[in-house]
Amino acid sequence: MNIKNLQVLVEFLNGIDAKEFDMEAWERKCGTVCCAIGWTHVLFQDITCKMDPFTWDEVSNEVYDIEYGGNIWRWCFGSEWNGIDNTPKGCALRIGYVIEYGVAPITWDEQQQGQCEYMFAKETFDVKHT
Repeated sequence: MNIKNLQVLVEFLNGIDAKEFDMEAWERKCGTVCCAIGWTHVLFQDITCKMDPFTWDEVSNEVYDIEYGGNIWRWCFGSEWNGIDNTPKGCALRIGYVIEYGVAPITWDEQQQGQCEYMFAKETFDVKHT
């Protein structure tokens, strides 16, 4: 994992308006609402502009050294979060967890599917509780 780049993303996510973020949307166009991977293009243009065209797996591998589709990727970047916690703050908290512990929580998929309590429900504001 590229901790330094993940920390840059966390700092950015903690500073953007929730209206500029959507875990289900991934756009490469300037000025559009994006998920965390979509905003990566803005934050790391020096890397992503050399990747034309690029995909989620390429961006996550090149910029964050995180395998697309794996537990860490789905915990941090999975579009399924749009139904549980579709906020930049929630995404930043999930990435922060990975930075601190080096893994996704054991119950990441149950949390994402609403089958158990989401660990950051109290810290985020646009959360659907099960």
